[in-house]
Amino acid sequence: MDDNFFRAAQQGTAPDLLPGAHGDAHAAQKYRQVTAKQQVDLNVKLICQFCRDPVPNLIEDFKQGDLICGNCGTVFKDRIIDTRSEWRTFSSDEGGDDPSRVGGAENRLLGPKLNLETSIGGGLHADKRELAKTHAKTSVVRSEKILLEGFRTITAMGERMGLNRKIIEAAKQYFKMAETGQPIKKIEATVAVALLLGCRKCGADRSLQEFASMINISKTEFGKVLSQVKNTLRQASQQQQQALSATAVAPVAGDDHDANPTTNNAGALARRFCNALNLPMPMVNSVVAVCDRAYTITEMASRNPRTIAGAAIYLVTHLYGQPVAAKTVASMVKVTENTVRQAYRIVRGNLEAALPEDLLKMDTSRLPAN
Repeated sequence: MDDNFFRAAQQGTAPDLLPGAHGDAHAAQKYRQVTAKQQVDLNVKLICQFCRDPVPNLIEDFKQGDLICGNCGTVFKDRIIDTRSEWRTFSSDEGGDDPSRVGGAENRLLGPKLNLETSIGGGLHADKRELAKTHAKTSVVRSEKILLEGFRTITAMGERMGLNRKIIEAAKQYFKMAETGQPIKKIEATVAVALLLGCRKCGADRSLQEFASMINISKTEFGKVLSQVKNTLRQASQQQQQALSATAVAPVAGDDHDANPTTNNAGALARRFCNALNLPMPMVNSVVAVCDRAYTITEMASRNPRTIAGAAIYLVTHLYGQPVAAKTVASMVKVTENTVRQAYRIVRGNLEAALPEDLLKMDTSRLPAN
């Protein structure tokens, strides 16, 4: 410590604590002194206006919803809402030290109602068992059970596929609309369709074949369920528009449940396949460019997007001198090897239309004939 330090302390200014700051102008310039404005204490202290205790003894009474001073008993805040979970100790609990949580979180997808449920035990007599069976067959109870089971399946399947929360919530909306339109018999297939529509709504790159393989059904059967759900959603959307027009209420922008979201294109799918094959980013961009330009070829316009993506990957990897076998590409895009080679031959015969200018300058002699 030097004389300048004690002199600054006596004057009430911030002393320069940076070593060597007095002799080194560059170091002193870097040092930032604490200004008076920055020394203001911005902490908000809640104290009793009568006790003025700097260390207040405040007690929050959750039962009455009051904030009380523990020293003088002054109530200076009331009607405080307790946002904690509600716990109760029932008479059947042993010792009374194991409280049980009362009530669950409100599920907005089930509608504006209390989450209450009535159940009837089996009993020993036949009439009680029949009453329980009759109650279980009621439409309200069955509908709620299907919705809850569908929501659980959507969450589990979505997390298994690595889908984000936005897609899962959109899929739940589609599933609820499909269940409202008509009774759901194939819950797992309808869940997969709802996730597919949610992916398309949010712009995620997932194909129909992926969801069909996930639930182990054929692509044809999955397509039938998809058509049924789309028809149900279309009818529900029309009924909603009629109800809004009858009540003269304008629909909210961005809240329309489109029954036919945009489908995937080859370029969007190709990015995922390229990442799975660990291809470098320049090659990935070239594959996407070839996929986008392949739609201008007449023979490729009606092809499956997965086939176009496979042909583009097979072509671009050979063009860059890092070839990937057709069998590997076919296994990745979930089509046959012959299909990939057939689409590749079409693209190879139309290189000027399929390749951008930077790829046309590359050595096309690397491309195989088949």
